[in-house]
Amino acid sequence: MIVRQASRADLPEIARLLLELDREGARVDPRHRLVVDPQVWRSTLEWMLFATHHPVPSGWVAEREGSLIGVLVGQFQRGEQGLGQPPSGKVQMLWVGEPDRRQGVGRALFEAFLARLRSVGVTECDVVTLIRDDRALAFWRSLGFEDQYVTLRRPTSAG
Repeated sequence: MIVRQASRADLPEIARLLLELDREGARVDPRHRLVVDPQVWRSTLEWMLFATHHPVPSGWVAEREGSLIGVLVGQFQRGEQGLGQPPSGKVQMLWVGEPDRRQGVGRALFEAFLARLRSVGVTECDVVTLIRDDRALAFWRSLGFEDQYVTLRRPTSAG
């Protein structure tokens, strides 16, 4: 297995993997919906992965025998020095296909992203995952993440 920075040539396979993530998220929590229009999704992905210029690449892929088996989309956040917020990292999405799970692929993707964050002086990284996704919560906690915030959401039409 090879973990490397994503390239534009990877976009179709990244989109395929993240559509699987979307389906799994909707299965775990029907309120979750990431992708509405696959064409819009692909252009959004391209922007997320390649249009922002940060010292840390946003897209990381795991490849085995010429096929992508996992993807991580992360973000470098500059922080607000005047508010005492140092630069940080954030994992926005991580997905490993079912046949390749529990083989260290997700951990390897995260470690590659984390190493790059460390190389530019970042000392903290956040991740957001669905509260109802017990497998994802267990995975992130196994990597040392701890609960810090709770995000509450409601529709604007609610009374």
